Amino acid sequence: MGVWLCMLTAILGGLFVAMFGLALVVVVLQLLPNSSYLEIRSDGFTMRGFYRDHLYLWQDIQAFVPISIHGNRMTAVTFTPEFAGRVWGRNMSQALAGCDGAIPEYGVPADKMADILNECLARFHDATPTG
Repeated sequence: MGVWLCMLTAILGGLFVAMFGLALVVVVLQLLPNSSYLEIRSDGFTMRGFYRDHLYLWQDIQAFVPISIHGNRMTAVTFTPEFAGRVWGRNMSQALAGCDGAIPEYGVPADKMADILNECLARFHDATPTG
């Protein structure tokens, strides 16, 4: 029994070290320059996370609203009913947070971010060419 408990403790200890080691790598990657940002353009905005870009066009967006998800302030994105993209992500977001998508604060408070993005939406939406 004692030997089994020592082996189990060593295995659990190794799993914890591996898990927190991986979390440390993720944190360090997020802190590197250009690993995440929000870029606002005339045709839409690009969100970058872990060096992967995601472009959202103004023509596909209905509104931005500040929300709080488990105490984390974010800007919710509501897509137009005609938008057929990113179905899996939208369904997951609807199930978890009740919105089509969310934008982290990126150093700007969620209410101010929603105001800025709604302003850009109003300015650029009609200027965006449709596919």
